[in-house]
This record gives sequence, C-alpha cells and structure tokens, in this order.
Amino acid sequence: MKPDRIWQSRACDDLQVDVVARELGVSPITARLLCIRGLGDLDNARRFLSEVRNELSRVTWPSRKEVYATTFVVIVTSIFFGVYLWGVDLLLNSAVGWIFRTLGAA
Repeated sequence: MKPDRIWQSRACDDLQVDVVARELGVSPITARLLCIRGLGDLDNARRFLSEVRNELSRVTWPSRKEVYATTFVVIVTSIFFGVYLWGVDLLLNSAVGWIFRTLGAA
C-alpha cells in the first residue's frame, strides 16, 4: 500500500534555524524540525505552534489516581490471563501426552 502523502524534507540554513529558535523561544532542535518541515517562516511556525498549543489544551489528561487505577487493572488482568493460559497449556499438554501414550505413538 502506497502512502497518500510522502514527507519531503527541505534544506534549511543554520541562520534561519537560529532566528526561529530565538524569536519563538524554542530549542534549536525544534526550530530545525520546523524548518525542515517547511515552517521556517516565523509567521507559519508561530501559527503552527499556536495550533499545537490549542490542541494540547483541549486534551483531558488523566489524574494520578486514574493512572494508578488503570495501571493496577492492566497488571492484574495480565497476571490473570497469564495464569489462565498457563493452565490451558498445561491441560492441553497433558491431554495430548495422554493421547500419544494411549495410542502408543510416544
């Protein structure tokens, strides 16, 4: 399957990266990434970062209590299914061994 959009990077010079980093107050790495993606213009970069900040402000972040609760559920569920699958494997292994011993194949 061929992707609909192919990402192409653009060349950017160090001066442009320094200007974007200084004017927008971002790290040089972030400024270089913006420049490579074609957002080296201050207005475009500022608009893009503003939209990103607005989207992040809409995110509902879980509380510490919710993170602990869901982590506990994942761990308990993983242990339960691990033990369950171990039991099923043990049962099937015993059944197959009994069949082979009964039929004399082993």
